[in-house]
Amino acid sequence: QTPPAFSAVKVEGERAYDLARDGVELTLTPREVMVHRIEIAGMPDADHTQFHMVCGKGTYVR
Repeated sequence: QTPPAFSAVKVEGERAYDLARDGVELTLTPREVMVHRIEIAGMPDADHTQFHMVCGKGTYVR
């Protein structure tokens, strides 16, 4: 998974979100993430699904 530019990942000792705010274009390297469990919690309508997840640190879910 590639972290978003506005993340707390450190790049050469600085937080990526600080560099992104300063206009620095970043190419963050993908990282392996672990999803331990994922369950459908509900489907409020045809276009949306709600999940409960248990995952390792640094996993970005949207």
